[in-house]
Amino acid sequence: ASRTSGAAPGATGAALLLRNWIATWGVDEPGSVHSWMLASARPHSTGGFDVGEGAGWLDLAGGGWSWFGRVDLTEGDELEVPLEDLTWREVLGGLEQATVESTIDQWTLEAVLWWGGLPENAAANATTEPSELKLTIVAGDGSEAEAVSPESGVWKRLSMPDPISKATLHAPRCGADCWGQKAVGFGDWRVRIGAPFVNGEKLAAYWVVRIRPPAPPAPPAP
Repeated sequence: ASRTSGAAPGATGAALLLRNWIATWGVDEPGSVHSWMLASARPHSTGGFDVGEGAGWLDLAGGGWSWFGRVDLTEGDELEVPLEDLTWREVLGGLEQATVESTIDQWTLEAVLWWGGLPENAAANATTEPSELKLTIVAGDGSEAEAVSPESGVWKRLSMPDPISKATLHAPRCGADCWGQKAVGFGDWRVRIGAPFVNGEKLAAYWVVRIRPPAPPAPPAP
């Protein structure tokens, strides 16, 4: 859908599907849906936000794994959330292990942080200047990657190539027998969220970190 007449109902349907899925985790907040909509977009060439392409093409395909949550921030806060280790069953998500291994260099780790506009408790005379937050992924080896700031100013996103082989070497070929074994050592990985400027007393921010398989092949042209 490249026009609003098709994109609007398509995006609405995607938001409803995401809301239903998020609700299975006991979460029912519009901010979580908003952050997941951004995290479900395949980044275009600029990596941020483009007035013509938005955040990218929506892709709700399965596979991979994700962590997500909400943090409440005041100005000057800096929080770190650890990313737990994963088993092969969690990473595969319905994909065959052979498929994962053959495409391992095409997988990405993507992170999104969305915080909307003014805080709910902002004063009536507050300026419209958006709050400024930082999003950083800290890898197990201590290296860091900081998200870029799109033009909209109320969300950030970053994408790191090949996170699976960066976190751990190739997994043993043991099929379903090893699905319960640790596949990706993310135990030392962290998402760091900082709040250099908050326009108000406290700001709710919603984050998503996901391990993502490569995009499925495009359907043949009619």
